[in-house]
Parts: sequence; structure tokens; C-alpha cells
Amino acid sequence: FGMAAYYAMRALGHDMIGFAFCSARPRIAVHGGISRALGTNPICAAIPAARENPVVFDAATSKTAYNKIVYALREGRGLEKGLAIDARGQDTDDPAAALRGALLPFGGYKGSGLAVIVQILCSLLTGAAFQFDEKTHGLRENPDKIGFYFMAVDIAAFQPPELFKKSVDLLARRLKNSQKTSGQGTIYMPGELEYLAHAEQSARGLILGEGVAADLDALRRELALDGNVADCLASAG
Repeated sequence: FGMAAYYAMRALGHDMIGFAFCSARPRIAVHGGISRALGTNPICAAIPAARENPVVFDAATSKTAYNKIVYALREGRGLEKGLAIDARGQDTDDPAAALRGALLPFGGYKGSGLAVIVQILCSLLTGAAFQFDEKTHGLRENPDKIGFYFMAVDIAAFQPPELFKKSVDLLARRLKNSQKTSGQGTIYMPGELEYLAHAEQSARGLILGEGVAADLDALRRELALDGNVADCLASAG
């Protein structure tokens, strides 16, 4: 599935608001539980603007992405406390213990509730991971089958798109210019940091984390490719 924003943002060029949800294999605990019960279940909304960057919110319903735990283990780094629990339900900063245990939903009950909503839309409504069994009156479960839920809202059905997008601009500027906390330099809108990173890396080159670079280098050696990772990526276009 990759990043949910890729799909939600496809609506932007059509003067529409895009939504993209995705279920996932159980990796996070429901609020109050310790076992893996819900997927990281990302939620994304993409809203067009006139002159400002589109507003794009894309986040997992867990406190951190599962892959960040994987790469912390590969790179020998510890985790921040409060992101995950071990198999006994104890807070852990050990990525190996976290992978044996469960991730935690962000915001406790609120993130857990959003994860449940995504699970219902993507797994139950679509019949992907869960299907009602009329014989047993239970659920047939296949956690490896993930489901998707996409929606596009036609702005023109509510108001002229250009007027709406100018309103989004004004709201963005109002929020960014609102009073800041002590030491806060800039207030960023959802998705703005990603737009800035895209512009910088488009100009200066792609920045890879150590874990990703190590994986690509292992693949380079497996395929007996000459040069380093950067050379291989450049030759691939």
C-alpha cells in the first residue's frame, strides 16, 4: 500500500478532497489491552488549496510506524518510552521486545477508536480480513488480507472550488500566524514538512536512513551490481 497520501492526493487535481484508509495485520493493542488486536490502520485526508500547499494529513493510528521499530532494531537503536509494550504488557524501549509485543495507539482511547473505525471500513465493510460466517455466527478471519477504503468529495457540490481553496489558504495562514509557544519557531500545516523535504531532496538528492541504505546495499551485493548504492540508484533513473 505504501503511503496513504499517494492515493488521497490523486483527488487534488480534480478539485476534490481525497480520503484513504487502509487496514493492516494486527500490530497494535486496543486501548486497555496488551495483545495485538488492531492494525496500524493509517488515515489520510488531502485537501486542495489555492496558493498554499495542499493540506495533507497522513498518519498511522499507532504512536509510531511499525517499520520504524524494525529499523531501530537493525540499527541498534533504542525506542522512546511509551511507544510500545512487550509481550507481558510492560512499557519497553527495546525494539526486539516491542516486535514480540504490541505497538500502542496514539492518544490512548482516541487513537484506538480511530483504528477500530478504519478496521471496520477496510476489513468488515469490504469483507477483506473479516467475514461473517452464517453457519457459526462468528467471524472468519484472514489477517493477511488487508482492505482499503477510498473516498473523494466533490467540492463543487458544496461551493465553487476556487472559493473553497482560497478559504483553505486563509485558514492555513491564520493557523500559521497564531500565537506560538515559547521557543516555537514555525507552525506547520499537515503535510507541509513533507513538501519542504520533497523540495530539498529534489534539489540536493534523496536522503536515506541507515537502515534503508543497508538494505539497498545488501540488495546491490546480492545482484552483483557495481558501484555504491547512490551509483545504482542514479543508473536506475
